[in-house]
Amino acid sequence: MIDADKINLLIREGEGLTVEFKERYTKANLPSFLTSLSIYRKGKINNAGSLMFASQVVSFIPHAESIFASFKGTDKTNIYDRNDVRDDLLTQFNGAVAFLKKHLNVRSEIRGFDRFDIYEIPLDALREAVVNAIVHRNYAIKGTSIYVRIFDDRVEIENPGGLPGGITKRDFGKSSVRRNPIIADLFHRMGKVERMGSGIERMRELMRDAGLKEPVFEMDDFFRVTFYRDPRYSLKADRLGEKLGEKLGENEKGILELIAKNRFATIPELSKMLGISTTAVENNLAKLKAKKILKRIGPAKGGHWEIVNG
Repeated sequence: MIDADKINLLIREGEGLTVEFKERYTKANLPSFLTSLSIYRKGKINNAGSLMFASQVVSFIPHAESIFASFKGTDKTNIYDRNDVRDDLLTQFNGAVAFLKKHLNVRSEIRGFDRFDIYEIPLDALREAVVNAIVHRNYAIKGTSIYVRIFDDRVEIENPGGLPGGITKRDFGKSSVRRNPIIADLFHRMGKVERMGSGIERMRELMRDAGLKEPVFEMDDFFRVTFYRDPRYSLKADRLGEKLGEKLGENEKGILELIAKNRFATIPELSKMLGISTTAVENNLAKLKAKKILKRIGPAKGGHWEIVNG
């Protein structure tokens, strides 16, 4: 069954849709509208349509999911946050971007009268990688998922299916063959893809412009892109304490290091990751605020932490 809310979301986000095209959609002419998107034929929705607009996507394609995980360290031993999304592809895309923003270090710059958040890895490069994983995933391979993994030193984005047929490793990054052209077209219409076939080089350019190592691409039965995190953003709590003339306790250090990675961390999340009570977290947060090392920006719900660098 088609979910009208998901179609409305396409209409709202459809930067590549003309006004006439948007106005064409009504409940009365739904079959015609879906046909114009190449997802409806002879009374049936095809797989691309199910992946984008079905109310229960997993009823049609049970393995259509993305798994997001953040690890403490540089291997998969200690996982401290995970989110599995089993829904339409746009929801998976938005979920991946939100998870990355939650766990990457960020700094702010004031330009004129505006404040800009700058992530340690350019968000546009990560968005390109997520779209690439969704558009080029081999949805025929059962028991697999799209993966977004965040480690202390890197981010990996992986999808089932290596290079599509018709393209070799020698051609990689120079030419493009779309494994799922209808899905690619829909993401292009929504403005999630800048130019067809330009994603790989765009990721490289964005990382170079940020002064970071170019992404590493691996392709076998899975396609994987690895972005190495910027060591300049890492926080050494001991060094910060010394700089400010303060001696920090172990829990204070732990809280600062976690907040440096995720400024939106909640008290229950900090409690779970540190293995201490929420009361202990609250007491240590109060100490850090009293020392003017940490401050709260915004309300308890919807706000974030900010480390004062001195």
